[in-house]
Amino acid sequence: MPVALRAALRAVGVRLVELAPPSGASQGNHVLDVDGVYAPFLKSLDADVVLMRPDFVVYGHADRAGLSHLTESLLQLLQYTSTRAQHRGP
Repeated sequence: MPVALRAALRAVGVRLVELAPPSGASQGNHVLDVDGVYAPFLKSLDADVVLMRPDFVVYGHADRAGLSHLTESLLQLLQYTSTRAQHRGP
């Protein structure tokens, strides 16, 4: 993922994480799936990545090739919502 896209995601509060291998340890941006639910979930979607809110609502999913498109669409939506909210009058 391009550096500028990563920076834009961080700017809107998106946390990027990768699943650590089952035998691995959680470090840096790698997280350990202690319940073993995310790998089967991604497999059921035939996806490599998922954009999910902290309350587990899924925005979208993609394979690695579609990651930039998926994240760019989220950023566009957030910009639209932010801009729209700013232009509302009393």
